[in-house]
Amino acid sequence: MKNTTHRVVILKNVNSALISQAILILKDTAGESDTNVMLEAERIVEKYMGTKTMVKPVARNNTRLAAGIVSAGVILLGVGIFIVSRFV
Repeated sequence: MKNTTHRVVILKNVNSALISQAILILKDTAGESDTNVMLEAERIVEKYMGTKTMVKPVARNNTRLAAGIVSAGVILLGVGIFIVSRFV
């Protein structure tokens, strides 16, 4: 598994009866302002949902926490798959 770090944007308060939050994993966004990143994230969610969606950006320091949680989940999944494959 490649050792990489990704930036994550969590969009809260998505205007949907079914969806509470949208989590987007960003490509390398070096040189892009946070405003441009959020506008693109909102555009993607609006296009996907087919409506105008109001979203509230998460504070910047929560992005690192989300990235850590996602990374930990991926690591745990990999360890689980490895353990299961050893017994099969």
